Amino acid sequence: MVPTNKRILIIDDDQEIWKAYQNVLLPVSASAGPATSDLDNELDAMLGKDSVTETPFEVSFAPQGQEGYALAETFLKKNEPFSLAFVDIRMPPGWDGMETAKRLHKLDPNLEIIIVTAYSDRSCAEIVECVGAPHKLLFFHKPFDPEELRQLAIALTDKWRIARQEEFQCMELSRLNSKLKTQMAEMEQMQTRQLELERMLHQAQKMEAIGLMAGGVAHDLNNILSGLVSYPELLLMEIPKESHLRKFVKVIRESGHRAAAVVADLLTVTRGAASGREIADLNTLISEYLQSPEGEKLKSLYPDVKITTNYASGGTNINCSPVHIKKSLMNLLTNAAEAIETSGTITIATNHIIIAETDSESAHLAPGEYVQLTVTDTGPGISPEDRDRIFEPFYTKKVMGRSGTGLGLAVVWNTMEDHKGQVTVESSDQGTTFTLLFQSTSEIVADKEEPLDIMNLKGNGTLLVVDDDALQSDLAREMLTKFGYNVHTVSSGEKAVDYLQTNKVDLVLLDMIMEPGMDGCQTYEKIIALHPGQKAIIVSGFSDSHMIDKAHALGVKGYVSKPFSMEQIALAVQKVLRG
Repeated sequence: MVPTNKRILIIDDDQEIWKAYQNVLLPVSASAGPATSDLDNELDAMLGKDSVTETPFEVSFAPQGQEGYALAETFLKKNEPFSLAFVDIRMPPGWDGMETAKRLHKLDPNLEIIIVTAYSDRSCAEIVECVGAPHKLLFFHKPFDPEELRQLAIALTDKWRIARQEEFQCMELSRLNSKLKTQMAEMEQMQTRQLELERMLHQAQKMEAIGLMAGGVAHDLNNILSGLVSYPELLLMEIPKESHLRKFVKVIRESGHRAAAVVADLLTVTRGAASGREIADLNTLISEYLQSPEGEKLKSLYPDVKITTNYASGGTNINCSPVHIKKSLMNLLTNAAEAIETSGTITIATNHIIIAETDSESAHLAPGEYVQLTVTDTGPGISPEDRDRIFEPFYTKKVMGRSGTGLGLAVVWNTMEDHKGQVTVESSDQGTTFTLLFQSTSEIVADKEEPLDIMNLKGNGTLLVVDDDALQSDLAREMLTKFGYNVHTVSSGEKAVDYLQTNKVDLVLLDMIMEPGMDGCQTYEKIIALHPGQKAIIVSGFSDSHMIDKAHALGVKGYVSKPFSMEQIALAVQKVLRG
């Protein structure tokens, strides 16, 4: 609420008239309350006040316009403004009433001003034109009636209070309106956020369901494909180099590798699938892919598409699965090249990005330093309706079986999720940009090992292969026997524990998923209870990364994914036995 303001300023060079103002506005009997007339009572009733408790006036006097202005300025600075000023029209030798009123109005636009004038003075129109603000300007003629003076003082000080009250209420309404708008904006933002979270949850649930299916299919397919990938290697070791059969066996092996690549995509769709991580330079991974046979093939298929690179200098090391990063890059470049209808450009760029604490929630990423990879094409863009679904498995506008499986961007999405990163897309009729964010690391890239001659992988020792698939057991035995090992096989975890009750081996090769019965981790727990420190490696067509982490925590030292080559299995066995 705005407090009552009864401060009145009298500016008049005739100090005798000050007494008249005092007698009316500051009567001797003010403490007992002034006498009330019928007009007083009616006015008080309209204002809802009791005349007996009327607040007395506070009157200040000034003999000249300059002094009155200085007094008004002083009170205004103390935040105690006058509500009403009586200004005499003639105050020689200084400012006259018009000049004083004009300056007072400029100083305090809220001040109510009464020009005290005689009939022989300047006209009202002339005064209004000079002073301005006619709604704040009244005229009071000398000689004045005391009762009329008092009623004017009461009415105008109340007018000042009511005007300030209205201003306060308007400010309060404006504040409340602004607060309401802020709350509505926050609610709208929360609703948008909720819809986004619901969309993300729906997407995650869909991907999880498809991933569970893909994981099961991948496990079975990898067991089957082992015969197509690995047995040809054994055959090639037996078939003479001049035999025409070698050509057919190599075709079988190549077909198996191609099928295994599709299964690898299925495994990538399965969130959390086990994959080896290492420190790698993202710039190097990009260069390696572009110079690889796959990269060269892409360039030859789209000769009118130019691929340019713009690498950030230094600081692009990430902890990743290089195979999955290159697979993601291949899918993005293939899609970009296919999107460009005639000729165009694909730009690959890396950069450094920092996610601040304040931006972490909106970015859906942990705060910290990131390496950014962007792939931009000059194609016609992706339609909005397709943009919302492009990361779904098997959603494709290509001809199935001819130009893709529909898993390409699903591989990218799941790879980024598994790497605790993010992939986003922006598209218009000018082209499309995919942006990938990887957590940066200051760790150093390890030196690459020199490729080994397969004949240097021979060893000796007793191995136990534990696998519920007879084909896998036979294949592992045949391969490892070629390298000089003494190999035994069992078809379940329970049989492995029984065997090791009375036998010792140098290394156990464990399948992770064996049904029915114990899985790889459960089997190894039983084994190390019998033989603490027993060396072992996991050999599996599909394993959840959490299961692999648990196996490593128990003491398992290696992991080989199915289907495996002779070199892969022999190298893994040699490393663990020597370690």
